[in-house]
Amino acid sequence: MNHLNFSGGPGILPERVLAETQEAIACVPEVGLSLLGISHRSDWFAGVIAETEANIRQLLALPDDYAVLLLQGGATLQFSMIPMLLLRGTDKQADYIRSGYWSAKSIPPARLEGRVRVIWDGEPSRFRRLPSDAELDCAQDAAYLHYVSNETVEGVQFHRILGLDAVTRVCDMSSDFLSRPIDVERYDLVYAHAQKNLGPAGVTLVLSSHQMEDVAALAQGALVLSNGRSVVQDCLSCVFAQTDLLTNAGLAAPLAARLAVDLRAQGWDLNSNLITPLELVDGILATILPPARSAE
Repeated sequence: MNHLNFSGGPGILPERVLAETQEAIACVPEVGLSLLGISHRSDWFAGVIAETEANIRQLLALPDDYAVLLLQGGATLQFSMIPMLLLRGTDKQADYIRSGYWSAKSIPPARLEGRVRVIWDGEPSRFRRLPSDAELDCAQDAAYLHYVSNETVEGVQFHRILGLDAVTRVCDMSSDFLSRPIDVERYDLVYAHAQKNLGPAGVTLVLSSHQMEDVAALAQGALVLSNGRSVVQDCLSCVFAQTDLLTNAGLAAPLAARLAVDLRAQGWDLNSNLITPLELVDGILATILPPARSAE
């Protein structure tokens, strides 16, 4: 029997879930195979993903115009992925609230991609309090506002939605996601790793409004897609094929279009049949990754 767990780490899984997982490791009854040996391309696993998404949508009353992404890399990977798409190449700055350990860790990766403004810093108060609305100097022309809803290390939690509705709102809800109702339609992007309230470590949940198609595409693109192909291959199939294949490939048109422009600017002949897969991968990576920085 599980004991109560009040630590800042993983939440306790129900005993029924533990028992069913133990059984499934040996053999999933309806499949006849161990959970560890079932293909991620199987109908059974597709059903697991579909059920998971349906449950999340029901619990949050999530509108249909929001995407549900199940990713790897932990929530910390989103520290880089979000500014890569929302900040890089813009003339805007991103607003960040530094309210504790985790929000502080999200700022350096963003600064690799563009200008970052910390609109409130809790370090002078040793992160023992949170700002009032009057203390937040939110810019109306910011690329986005980023904050952490609950800082587990310091034990401080926001009980209101921050920022301006006219500015893209991004929130790391890793430690309190699904612990209380949220007005999800006021957020453009919400992300949370699983190991607090959702389940064991190993998956990260991202909720993205369809107005943030680029973010959704990039989030999927960091990993292997459900059909087993990497985003590099899928982006290239879009870039080198007709535009109407974008929808079929499941990628956001703005991302593929921007990749095409960037590749052509580097001198790529997008109509050539002589480019090897390895060369294509190198070209995409050179386009989407930041340039190497000088050691000086």
